[in-house]
Amino acid sequence: MPHYHYKASNPQGSIRHGSMEAENERDLEQRLTSLDLLLISHKQDGERSLSFFSALFNRRVERKTLILFCLHMEQMLSAGNSIPTALEGVRESVDSPRFQEAITTILVDIQNGKNLSDALGSYPSVFPSFISSLVRVGERTGKMVEVFQGLGENLKWEDELESQAKQAIRYPAFTGVVILGVGAFMMVYVVPQLMSFLSQVGDSVPFYTQALLLFSDFLINWWWSFLLVPVLGLFAVRLFCRLSPSFHLKVDRFKLRIWFFGPLIYKIFLVRFTANFALMYRSGVPVLEAIEINGRLSENREVLKRMQQVVVRVSHGLSISAAFKEAGVFPPPLPKLMEAGEEGGQLSSALMNASYFLDREVRESVTRLQSMIEPILTLTMGLLLAWIILSVFAPIYQSVSNMSY
Repeated sequence: MPHYHYKASNPQGSIRHGSMEAENERDLEQRLTSLDLLLISHKQDGERSLSFFSALFNRRVERKTLILFCLHMEQMLSAGNSIPTALEGVRESVDSPRFQEAITTILVDIQNGKNLSDALGSYPSVFPSFISSLVRVGERTGKMVEVFQGLGENLKWEDELESQAKQAIRYPAFTGVVILGVGAFMMVYVVPQLMSFLSQVGDSVPFYTQALLLFSDFLINWWWSFLLVPVLGLFAVRLFCRLSPSFHLKVDRFKLRIWFFGPLIYKIFLVRFTANFALMYRSGVPVLEAIEINGRLSENREVLKRMQQVVVRVSHGLSISAAFKEAGVFPPPLPKLMEAGEEGGQLSSALMNASYFLDREVRESVTRLQSMIEPILTLTMGLLLAWIILSVFAPIYQSVSNMSY
């Protein structure tokens, strides 16, 4: 659908600028009229060639904006307001222009007969797919308030976890930047002076000093490669992931195997999955549909593959706990906990208990990361500085010792 940038006025005469998707100019005018806006001028976005590259580096709205959206919708709907009225309140309370633009278009779509879930799904860069999927469940079950409450709790948990992780790495990151800066200064300014001195003396230098001189020369002449190579590498990987599904699957599989971080990311997905799956199960959503919807909470294709295996096993008559166990979705002993809950008719409670234990493991992992990263960083930087100092002063000491007076 074409994207238009418009200039319009409201009934009070104030000028408003924005952007909106519409089928054509007439559709754009009708959409703005339904919002009590008079179209003054418009311009169609012609930079279609950039859409591919913008998709590669697409940036979502801030999580706090989504939290405010869920909390506001929960409060407005629980007070008996309609969905359009609640969305109007959200648009007025959020100061993000991009989010306001999305809410404006969503309001138009709802007035034209669209469901809220379908309207939210039209903006995957603003609203992640799991939000529109869970809202669709709320529309079917009539539990929109509970859905937005669960979404708000989930997003707040993610925000708290992210804040804890940032706090854990803030001091080590600052220390690492300072030490790397000192090391770079020595490589660029001190080591070349050493090279000039050794060339005048003419003495042989140890192998570790030769390695330092080579690295210093490479850093001086090719410093830009340290910035360009990672950027080009990231771009190439994301490009090949879009072009080759098999390559994308291998990359996602590798992400889950990265030491410490891969299991941590997977456990974060499991916490979200168990909490939302329990909510859907209590709401009466069919099991297969609930698994499929919550499986899309992760964008990792290896995780999606495992969830599809669970769907296939359950559809063939296997119990839910046995299907999760055979697919290797949950770490032990959680499959046994699910099995006990399923046999006792308390599967939703078992899922919430599993979510609690996984949440504890995630938080303990983040705390353990904080306790590990400082000594590892200190040791690494200490060895680097020791190499530089030894490589600089050992040849000088040797040359001074060989001098005859």
